[in-house]
Amino acid sequence: EEVVRARNKLAATAIYARDSQSTMANVFGSTLALGGTVEDVLSYPERMKSITNEEAIAAVRKVFSPDRHYIEAQLLPPEDEAPQDAAAE
Repeated sequence: EEVVRARNKLAATAIYARDSQSTMANVFGSTLALGGTVEDVLSYPERMKSITNEEAIAAVRKVFSPDRHYIEAQLLPPEDEAPQDAAAE
């Protein structure tokens, strides 16, 4: 279900981006500058919709595999704010 939701959101975002000329200019410009084609931009929503659950899981496993480095961060409250202790109340 999460894969379907993510896939649909990517496709919808690409479709809604077409409503703005400046956004489309940026999308086409950046895609072409990075070696992509006009067809890559135009076919993006359909390609996102066609991703299977297995393909999505394989991509996640590739990106977050143990032999790859990535950064994880945890947001902590400022030091002057002590955490609320439920037992103290």
